[in-house]
Amino acid sequence: MLNQYEPLEQPGVALSMPEYPTSSEIHEVISKEKQSHLSDILLLLIIIFYLIVVIAFFIALGTSQHFRQFLFDFFSDNYENDVYGLLYIGAFELVLIITGFDIFLMDILFGFFIRPYLTALTLLFATKMAGKFLCFALVKYCFKEEIYQAFKGNIFFKTFYVAAQINPIKILAILQLITLPTAFKTYVVGVFAVSTPQYLVVTSISNFMWTGFWVHVGVQAKNVKTFIETGKSSDIMPLQVQMIIFFGGICALGYLLKLTNQVYQSIVQEVQGLEKDRK
Repeated sequence: MLNQYEPLEQPGVALSMPEYPTSSEIHEVISKEKQSHLSDILLLLIIIFYLIVVIAFFIALGTSQHFRQFLFDFFSDNYENDVYGLLYIGAFELVLIITGFDIFLMDILFGFFIRPYLTALTLLFATKMAGKFLCFALVKYCFKEEIYQAFKGNIFFKTFYVAAQINPIKILAILQLITLPTAFKTYVVGVFAVSTPQYLVVTSISNFMWTGFWVHVGVQAKNVKTFIETGKSSDIMPLQVQMIIFFGGICALGYLLKLTNQVYQSIVQEVQGLEKDRK
């Protein structure tokens, strides 16, 4: 580990004192290595914990009729085609977005219960934009520096950070289009080198597309009550459409990994070059 601190020697030149590292420099190197390992472990634990919660949430959605019935009854009991009912439902959707549990079933229920179509679309779009921007701004303007300092030693975090710095529009568009948990599209993006106008433009376009699609599914759905009882997604959306969404998401994810892999390889080569220079 200390080979990088070998004394400097030049032919024909006598050095009065070899340049060994000071104790503070050694301590700084060790501290950075420990910080890097800790950030790796912390990032991994956060991802694992969040994925466990999200997976449990979707398992409950798929297996628990009581959970699906709760969401259905929430709309049925609170929506009376008035302003107060709309605001109450919008507030509930906002809470789901902020906590990262925004789900397609809520969007479908918007279209199924709230008429006309434009009312459901406008309310859902406005709620999603408000919630997502709030999460993005909270991280970007309040906690960005602390989060960046905690995870900058993690190569995967650094890879996505640099990739977003090089191609912010592409990275944002892919993250918004693929079916990732909402937290990855809001809180995580807030740490990256993405400007607020870029985030608002890309998010508004993708939100309009997805919101319009899911609300339309809700308007056309005739078997929502059957889905509540069985949990089969084919009761509310044709299998062909599900396959298109699934494989489209796979292709988009593959393109995202291709973009980030180029950055990853560049970082690895740069690190290897620095190590060779030290030797």
